[in-house]
Amino acid sequence: IVHRTGQPLAAFLEAFSAQLLEHESALDRDRQKLFKEVIQGHLARKLQREILDLEQTVREVDRLLKARVFGRRTRYRIRFHPRPEHAHFISVVKRLAAFDATGQAEFEAEIKDRLASLPSEGSDLPEAFDYRHWYEFQLMMGGETDEGVELKPTKARLGSGGEQAVPKYIIILAMASLLFRASESSLRVLLFDEVFYG
Repeated sequence: IVHRTGQPLAAFLEAFSAQLLEHESALDRDRQKLFKEVIQGHLARKLQREILDLEQTVREVDRLLKARVFGRRTRYRIRFHPRPEHAHFISVVKRLAAFDATGQAEFEAEIKDRLASLPSEGSDLPEAFDYRHWYEFQLMMGGETDEGVELKPTKARLGSGGEQAVPKYIIILAMASLLFRASESSLRVLLFDEVFYG
């Protein structure tokens, strides 16, 4: 059996298979390029924006807390740092401004590692992809000049109910201040009704 071009059928099928493999390979390359440029790039930019926004928000809250004195000399501060298991990934994401070949490779490797560690089922956003779980936060309490001590639960439970709630209210009010500044709403109402009761 020969093809209409005069080629033996076996030779034609072999050449056709080679062309098909070449097209599939080119399609795979195009898909990989699409993944890296669009999907992976979008994920990288989104994570980078979320990380930088979180860090900026915490710094702004800390700045507002630092300027407030409770009682005669008590001040509160917020300290934060990446958790050890997420520190490298945060560093990789922050360096992705140019998204060069080295940065792409590092980011891709980190994403693959995180995908491999995902549970087989579950509907919640896994901690590996939830930037809110990538940091440790510490509430510090001190005087006007000293750095202060970490306000751990055992220390925070000292005093009356009102005294225990003070740091929480101060943080909420500092965050509300940031939100109100960013909001275009002309009506800015904040209501409390024993929000930390019990």
